Amino acid sequence: EINHPEEIIENLKFPLGIENTYKDFSLNEEWESLSGINLRFKAYYNNVEVYNSYIDLHINGNNELYAIFEHVYKPEIEKNEKLNESDAIEISEKHFTKNFKCKKFNILDTHFVYYIKNNILVPSTFVKIKAENSPLTVKYVISLVDGKILFYTSNIFYFNGNGNVFYPNPVNSLKNTGLRDENDSDSAVPDNAYKEVVLRDISKNQNNEYILSGPNVNIKDIEAPNDLPPTSVDGNFLYKRHNKGFEAVMAYYWIDKACRYLKSLGFNIYPHPLDVDPHGVYGYDQSHFTVENTPYIAYGDGGVDDAEDADIILHEMGHSIQYFQNSQAFTSTGESGAIGEGFGDYWAFSNTYDISVANGFDPFCIGEWDSTSYSDTDPPCLRRVDSDKVYPDDMEGEVHFDGEIWSSSLREIFMKFGKEITDSIVLEGQYLMPPSTSFRNGALSIIEADRNLYNGEHLTFIYNVFYRHGILTQ
Repeated sequence: EINHPEEIIENLKFPLGIENTYKDFSLNEEWESLSGINLRFKAYYNNVEVYNSYIDLHINGNNELYAIFEHVYKPEIEKNEKLNESDAIEISEKHFTKNFKCKKFNILDTHFVYYIKNNILVPSTFVKIKAENSPLTVKYVISLVDGKILFYTSNIFYFNGNGNVFYPNPVNSLKNTGLRDENDSDSAVPDNAYKEVVLRDISKNQNNEYILSGPNVNIKDIEAPNDLPPTSVDGNFLYKRHNKGFEAVMAYYWIDKACRYLKSLGFNIYPHPLDVDPHGVYGYDQSHFTVENTPYIAYGDGGVDDAEDADIILHEMGHSIQYFQNSQAFTSTGESGAIGEGFGDYWAFSNTYDISVANGFDPFCIGEWDSTSYSDTDPPCLRRVDSDKVYPDDMEGEVHFDGEIWSSSLREIFMKFGKEITDSIVLEGQYLMPPSTSFRNGALSIIEADRNLYNGEHLTFIYNVFYRHGILTQ
């Protein structure tokens, strides 16, 4: 039975061959698990902390020691110190301001430590830095021999970067329906179509490079053509459209922005970051959300690359929202398929409406940049959300066209009650829809959502909208 863990540490010194090196260990962490109690002892050499040296003891519910993990050696001591504490602080500060993009900070702690590297105790300085007006705190261990950063870690694993995007696309922002793709050339779109934005909560890879992977979106190469996602040494992703990284930035920014909006309404829909391939679909001018293996979105190229247009990005995101809300309610065919396409168009409209109005562009036109290569309307539109189509007279049996009945109904509710109320009712309603839902059951689910969220405050108008579009008959 184990009653005095300190005695175990003493008894381990001889078999580990460290009896003359480590004179002291102190209990640093203690935590419980289903298996019992777990203890971590930090090592000290001549009363100086050895930062990365420890002995872990694991004791089961019967008070028996069943596992030991240790990181202790019989090291030599590096004696060629060339730097001092102030040098180490300066090195830490430079790294902090460059990599974490924070110029205002405070030094919380510095002290002398050893760090085991290649079985050698390296004299080092521990530095702890905290950003002002932010929870970000970073710990460093700097070698006093050569000034190298031996170790650093932060309490936040995401960073902010910068990127160029279309807002939401150049036809819209410039009010220029004459723009054309011109084989993906940079010269086809004026510089003032780009907007520099903050890419929130991006992360780093094992090479310490910034990557477009965060708590809401994970940019990946999933389908052909195999274009690796962009990386950055400084957090800047300031591409133009001819660079393959531009579509990756667009997809990350717009989906992340919409995910944060969802959470602000109280909808935590995605169980994990959404995988997105900005150049997929095997090079075809199509995009899709697929649920094979791990669900993901892939955007195609050809004509205007699909991920250059925020409407297309958000439309496909709409399919993923419905899947993670209520996967059996929405199929790819019939009336439930039309609701899926209609909601995708509505979601694009809802998230760009204020921007389109500010730009002075028709807010009810969807995909105006993407559709420049195939639409014969002015403005060019993939579809519209202000149709006067009615059910069942205007049904054509094609989910995208029939979806205009649904998107136009939701658009009318939006124009009456605004974005947050309408989005909340529609999103909540999608949780309530039955498998392979019909237009009628979809409408009744939205009505029920208004009862649940707003005590039926908006019911009369919602009833009338669905009645005018033929979805409800009385």
